Amino acid sequence: MPFDVNVALVPAALRDAARLLDTGWFSGATDERHEPGLTLADDARALASAWTGTDHHFTVTITADQARANLASIGNDRGLPNRFITDALGTISDEPVTFPGIALDAEGTPVPVMHGDDSLVLLFGDPSPHTLHQIADRLTAPFPAGLRLPGAGTLVANPVHAGEDLRARFTAGHYHGTVIWSWPQAAYAAGIARQIDRPDLPATTRARLIAAEAILCRASRLPTPSAPQSSGPTRSMTRVPASPFPHKAQALSTKAIRCNSGVRSILRSTLRPGDRTASSENPRNTVTNPPGLWAP
Repeated sequence: MPFDVNVALVPAALRDAARLLDTGWFSGATDERHEPGLTLADDARALASAWTGTDHHFTVTITADQARANLASIGNDRGLPNRFITDALGTISDEPVTFPGIALDAEGTPVPVMHGDDSLVLLFGDPSPHTLHQIADRLTAPFPAGLRLPGAGTLVANPVHAGEDLRARFTAGHYHGTVIWSWPQAAYAAGIARQIDRPDLPATTRARLIAAEAILCRASRLPTPSAPQSSGPTRSMTRVPASPFPHKAQALSTKAIRCNSGVRSILRSTLRPGDRTASSENPRNTVTNPPGLWAP
C-alpha cells in the first residue's frame, strides 16, 4: 500500500471530484446508494474525509542512537566519503527520528524507507506546520540523513533506516533507489511555493520553507535565491525543470517552473478559478479552470 496514493493522490482526487460535481456539469450523474438529501459531491467529500490522517499509518520512528548507527552503517556499506557521514550525523539531535515510510507491507507495517513522495503532499494537500517542518528537514538534510545528495540533487528514496535485505533493493543501480529524478525536484519546487502562499501558516513555518526552497535550488545546481528584502522574500528569476504532471497542474508542465517568486506567480495566474493564461513561449498553450475550482 503506497504512501503517495493513499496520503496524497486519492484524497486530492476525491476533493477535486467533489469540486467538479459542485459545478453542476454532471447533473445527470446519480448514485442510488448515497444518503437521501445528499449529492455525489457530498459522497466524494465524505470519502476524502475518510482518508484524513492516513499518514499516521506510515509513521516510522527511530531512536537517535539507532539513527546514528544506521547512518554510519550505510555510509560504510556504500563507501561514502567521511565528510558525508560526518555532515549527516550532525543533523541528528537527541530526539527520535520520525518519517513516513514509502509503503505499508502485507501486515500493515510501514516500510522504513524515506522517499520524495512528500512533494505530492506539498502540491495537493494542506499539511500542518509540524508536518511541513518535518518535510523541509528531510528535504534539506544531507544523505544519508535525508534526501539531499550534496552537489547532485534530491534522492527519490533513502533506505538508511531499513534492514540489509531492503537496503539491497534501494541502491543507485535500482530504478526506485538512491537515484535522482527531475520531476520530484520540480514537484518540490512548485509544492513549496504553493505552501509558502498559504495564509494560515505561522511566520516561522513560512521562513523554514523559504530556506528549504533556497537549499533545493542549490542542490539542483541552480543559482541561490536572493536574500529576503524589507518588502518580503524575493527570488532570482531562475528556471528549474518543468513539471511532468499532465493533469490539473498541467500549466506547470508547459511553463518553466521558477525557483523563486515566479513559481508562485505561475500558480496564481494559471490555477486560480476562471483564469485563462498562455505561455509566453507558446501563446496557444492555454489553461482554463471552471469557476469555483482551485488547483492544486
